Amino acid sequence: MDFPFVLPYNKRNYRPQGKRRTTMLYPIMNRSRSLIDLGGIWHFKLGDETEPEDTWSAPQEMDLIAVPASYNDQKDDPSYRNHYGWAYYERTVVLPALLCGNNGQRQVLRFDAVTHVAKVYINGKLIMTHKGGFLPFEVEITDLVPEDGHLTIGVAVDNRISHSTLPIGNEGNIAFFGSDNPGIPSVEAAKIWRKKQNLPNFDFFNFAGINRPVRIYSTPASYIRDITLVPSIEGDTGVLNYEILTDGMDSDAPVTLKIIDAESNCKAEATGRKGELRIPGSLIPALLTCTRRKFITERTAIRKNSVSVP
Repeated sequence: MDFPFVLPYNKRNYRPQGKRRTTMLYPIMNRSRSLIDLGGIWHFKLGDETEPEDTWSAPQEMDLIAVPASYNDQKDDPSYRNHYGWAYYERTVVLPALLCGNNGQRQVLRFDAVTHVAKVYINGKLIMTHKGGFLPFEVEITDLVPEDGHLTIGVAVDNRISHSTLPIGNEGNIAFFGSDNPGIPSVEAAKIWRKKQNLPNFDFFNFAGINRPVRIYSTPASYIRDITLVPSIEGDTGVLNYEILTDGMDSDAPVTLKIIDAESNCKAEATGRKGELRIPGSLIPALLTCTRRKFITERTAIRKNSVSVP
């Protein structure tokens, strides 16, 4: 069975009359999904404004740095805090044999946030570029995992802000709200020799780097990609409108959704990728006494020929 986390109700995600926006499920570990946390000590090196190539070449004499965390305050060195341009991270990991080769599992590399532009490399090859310093992103790496499981992960990070980033940065070496007194001859003269730096257009320090967790997780070859749940009450009956998106080798396999109580007893069940599940009012108080996680753990399984897909 493939039991991912359940996406909480969000009106922006639920569009029953039109195409729904695709989201990513937050990774968890369970009977069908593994999860490897890559947080810890990585190799690190500050770069310059030169954008890296599509082939990874690790800088020489890299330092050690903690991930996840902004790099700006991790060293007692002004060059870290005032850095402008690219920086480089590298770590080598070895995946367990059960996650290598043709084992019927997908392997996905996920970053919860890298500020602001990231170029990600696996064993020297550029596999994706992402812009958006506070949003998660991921890429499937199943076909990139060698038989021995060795993965060298390289990440090039550009911390420069501009009119196209969030937060917005001023361009042209101008400070926020004109605090550098533009137009005054002595100030304008100083700008000529001032080093390039990030200049947010409001009172904000531009912390950067791999700011949030990095993980490798697996899913079955046939997997649940997204779940949307919209709860409501009609009289004394609980109503749950749902939509489940599946993908992978058998994306058309039947889908079953169950609601369980604190003792793992099934209280309601529905089949199909989209529909409505009704809960008698007499059962609602018992469900509400469960923890929040138990209450929203609607078990969802992709089934083929009445057999759970592992």
